[in-house]
Amino acid sequence: MSEEKKDKRMSLINVNRIDHFCMLVSNIENAKEYYSNLFNWNISYHPINNKTLMVETKNLHFFIKEVKLSIDFFALQHYSFEVEDISELIMILDQNNINYEKG
Repeated sequence: MSEEKKDKRMSLINVNRIDHFCMLVSNIENAKEYYSNLFNWNISYHPINNKTLMVETKNLHFFIKEVKLSIDFFALQHYSFEVEDISELIMILDQNNINYEKG
């Protein structure tokens, strides 16, 4: 579709921000320990589903759910976020042997 046509059509939904999302993992217990330690998040099990975690902070609200999918699917998932000091973060990740990509 040409840029001119894109500009002329109207959006059906105008999104202001993403409220929450669901992260898919292969092992819920490992994910809870990993993300709790990495980000110091308070993570709790969903009250009616022990294969789903809830992450709720002042600025975040999302779910982590265990599912049975191929390892290739999990390898494709990625998340991007903003931090105050990227140099400090890189140093911390390196010191803790945590893989990351800059982009």
